[in-house]
Formats: sequence, structure tokens, C-alpha cells
Amino acid sequence: METHTREHRSLLANAERRLLIAIAHRLPAWVTSDQLTLLGLFSMVAAGLAFATLQVSWLNVGAFMLALAANWFGDSLDGTLARVRHRLESAWPRSFVPRRPARSPRQVARN
Repeated sequence: METHTREHRSLLANAERRLLIAIAHRLPAWVTSDQLTLLGLFSMVAAGLAFATLQVSWLNVGAFMLALAANWFGDSLDGTLARVRHRLESAWPRSFVPRRPARSPRQVARN
């Protein structure tokens, strides 16, 4: 199994990492990393819809910002929560988990 090392080089990376770990320790036990993944997914869809309708109402700016904040929360915290709770296995069916790396079109053409 290949391992991947994440490199965070931004100015606020260390502060963000500490904040995410602190939040993960304080989340109720019923919150799972899969739920946070879904929050990130649905909030990105909401952000897209709010952005698409910015010209309709200025209130959509607030909806867009809230959706982006919810996306950051769900997307940034899902892996951190799994690592903090030592639950790296997902509840998603195995059919959603890739079995091998995706092949490039060049590799497909060779076969």
C-alpha cells in the first residue's frame, strides 16, 4: 500500500492543524468522518448555487460565504477526525473505494 505525505506550507498551516485537532477532540461521538465528508460535498454544491445566483440578491453573498465555511469545516475535518479517533476505514461500500490507481488514456491505448 502506498503512503502519501501531505505537505502544508502556508503561513497558517500549523495553526489550522492544531485547531482541527482541537475541534476533532471536542466533537460528539455521533459525528463521523463520513458525515463530515457529506457536509463538505453538499456545502460545495450549495456554494456553487449561491455563487450562480449572486446577481439575483445580495443576500446570496452571505449564503455563499456560509457554504464555503461549511465546506472548509467538513472537508478539512473529516480526515482529521478519522485520524484522531483511529478510524481510518470508511463506511462507504468497497465499490466506491478505488482498488488501483486510475490509468491514463495513454496506458489504456497501449492495452
